[in-house]
Amino acid sequence: VLIDPGPRFYSVFRVRLEKEMEHISSTDTWNDERLKIMNASNPKYILRNYIAQKAIEAAENGDFLEVRRVLKLLERPYEDSEGFLEVSEEREEEESVMAAASAVATCSLGTQERIPYSSKPPLWASELCVT
Repeated sequence: VLIDPGPRFYSVFRVRLEKEMEHISSTDTWNDERLKIMNASNPKYILRNYIAQKAIEAAENGDFLEVRRVLKLLERPYEDSEGFLEVSEEREEEESVMAAASAVATCSLGTQERIPYSSKPPLWASELCVT
């Protein structure tokens, strides 16, 4: 339910915006600066339990690619694109670990699908319990 803050709020807010605009030559410049400040203050990517769980499950099965992706993600949380997450796979050293791990039965919460890191959590994430 959205609550209308009322005419007093709008008039006070309008005065604030007008004060901000006094020192700005153009609205485009002001808006670009505002977005720059917002993006520098609010990371796009935050480590969520479901992201960590996917990386943990993959690592337990001998595949450390997801761990490396999450590490890269957390190194650049303000990037707007997940394209920088391409990680070179060091498969030769991991193939033997993965082969051994494939024989081990694991408990899966349906985490095999590739979920964008900036998306809403999948349904199975509500079952996660952090200890």
